[in-house]
Amino acid sequence: MPFAAGGIPTLIGQLLELAPTSKLMYASDAFSLPELYWLGARWGRWGLGVVLEDLMQGGFLTEGEAMRVAEQILGGNAREVYRL
Repeated sequence: MPFAAGGIPTLIGQLLELAPTSKLMYASDAFSLPELYWLGARWGRWGLGVVLEDLMQGGFLTEGEAMRVAEQILGGNAREVYRL
C-alpha cells in the first residue's frame, strides 16, 4: 500500500464506475507493521474523499449522498455483510 498512494483516487474512481456503492468495502491490504494499517486507513479515506469531492463538484452527488457513500464503503457495508 505505501508504494501506491498516488493511484488510490484513480482506483477508487474506477470502482465507483463499476459497482454499486452497496457492494464496495474499503480494505488497505496492510500487514505486519502497525504503521501500514495507519497509512492504509489514512490514504484510503483521503482517496475516497478526493473522488467524492470531484463527484460533488461535478454535480453528480450531493453532500449528503457523498457522506452516505463514504459511510457505506468505509464501514457500513462490512457491518451489514458480517452482521456486526
